[in-house]
Amino acid sequence: MTGMKTPATLLIAILLLLSSAASADVRRCPGPGSADDHARRLGTDAIEFDVLRNGKPVGRHVTRFRHEDGYLVVDSEMALSIRFMFIEAYKYRYQSSERWCDGRLVRLKATVDANGEQSETRARATGEEMEIDGPHGRAVAPLGVFSTNHWHAGVLDSRSVINTLTGRVNAVRITRCSTPRPQGEGPAGASCYDYSGDLSARVWYDADGRWVGLAFDGEDGSRFEYRCTNCGQGRPAL
Repeated sequence: MTGMKTPATLLIAILLLLSSAASADVRRCPGPGSADDHARRLGTDAIEFDVLRNGKPVGRHVTRFRHEDGYLVVDSEMALSIRFMFIEAYKYRYQSSERWCDGRLVRLKATVDANGEQSETRARATGEEMEIDGPHGRAVAPLGVFSTNHWHAGVLDSRSVINTLTGRVNAVRITRCSTPRPQGEGPAGASCYDYSGDLSARVWYDADGRWVGLAFDGEDGSRFEYRCTNCGQGRPAL
């Protein structure tokens, strides 16, 4: 009968369809563009911080850079352990993965485990927008938006950011601090910036745009500070 496929040709057709679907799902990026240029200028494949709470070490934060299918992939992980009388009273783990293409964030996944309470935020580019699904529902941001992972100094010109902890789009104003090291926080010789609006934080970048410090208040009023142990030496890395 006309149009009838033999078992062999039917199998080939199915395999071709599966191959096509897989390639459509994992499309290659033609190149990460300016985001890759910025990552190379950091001079390291990983940025590493000690995390302090009220001046005492409680954890580590590491951001790593790699390439995959033409994308710049930026993986971040932060782990905290807060002890009281030698007992672990609170633990926190944050993980995220960003994909950058043509100088813009196009995909994001972030997970939080706060003492056993878990949440997840996902975002992906669709046309000229980023569609975001997070713990508080869905949101939309313009393509080109930055996240709160801080590694890219281009965020300093932003008026909104994707909060990777809440999944919300935060309206922010980012301004220079009144002094480079308010309350003695932050590395010497770096530029300090304050976030205000929907998000309150303090961040430092050096003269080459490397992320070198962060400080913010915890929900319990404690003060957290990131102190960099490896922020690059200005040599090509990726």
